[in-house]
Amino acid sequence: MRLGRLVTRVALGAGVGTVLSLAPASVLAQTAASVAARCVVAGGDVDLCRTGATAAHSLLGHSALQAGMGSPIPGTASNLGTRVGGDPRLSFYVQSTASSWGLPGRADFAEETSPLVTGIRLGAAAGLFDGFRLMPTVGGFLATDVFVDASTVFTGGGDGFSGRHSAFALGARIGLVREGFTLPGASVSLARRFSGSLGYGDAPAGDVVDVVVDPSTTSLRFAVSKDLFAVEVLGGFGWDRFFSDVTLQMSDGGGGTLVVDDAMEGSRRLYFASAAMTFSLVLTLSVEGGWAGGASVIPGYTGAFDPSSGGAFGSFSARLVF
Repeated sequence: MRLGRLVTRVALGAGVGTVLSLAPASVLAQTAASVAARCVVAGGDVDLCRTGATAAHSLLGHSALQAGMGSPIPGTASNLGTRVGGDPRLSFYVQSTASSWGLPGRADFAEETSPLVTGIRLGAAAGLFDGFRLMPTVGGFLATDVFVDASTVFTGGGDGFSGRHSAFALGARIGLVREGFTLPGASVSLARRFSGSLGYGDAPAGDVVDVVVDPSTTSLRFAVSKDLFAVEVLGGFGWDRFFSDVTLQMSDGGGGTLVVDDAMEGSRRLYFASAAMTFSLVLTLSVEGGWAGGASVIPGYTGAFDPSSGGAFGSFSARLVF
């Protein structure tokens, strides 16, 4: 039985390592500014190209955030650990999410829009390793959890979005220290997230902005948490690195449309905090809020929307531990 558990853990760890090492081909990826420049070279209007590239970059950041939020395993930064006997401790969670998606106006690049987009995330995690004890009261170093989750974003057709946007993630959380009577719990997490395509705008119908993205994201999170008077308080920061094929479509000035296909990469920092309470030792309810930073402005972009402004996000989660 012990040998079987060991083989299972090694196999799961190898699988996570393989997936996390599958970085996209970023050699061909470009910044929003270079995508806009290529659009202009292809014959697109300068303002429309810059607006389309700005919208695509912002859409990538919003979709990455909505699919992952802040803490990858809601409610605590301490690792799950294993049960008596060495079997993995399991956790299952559901999370409702909401964030503000700031974008250029799709019908007029001189305007901006900030719809509130909601979603849901379902996940499961397993504690594979308890970690090492550095001293009698300090343990959990290199404790390892693995997690998977699936999410769906409810964009709503009335806001100009098209396509059903869903995502799947696989990741690992590595402990730095387990929470104790005096010490907080701290951990770092890495995940790879693969998403479906998402469109914004409709150029053939008259919108000036029409973009389609198909993102994949690498997410890094660092979090610290401590139980204070029966409330688990957590704070952390993160970094999302996203890659995507991008399609820009706009009027060609002659009654038709110009289509430009390219690749784009970018990143976004975020900060988050949460408060959680545990009931009957197995159910944890948590509320999380945070702020995600924006992107740099493309040189020459004159639209009303400011891509560097960032935006707020929040979630409510319920998590069971067995």
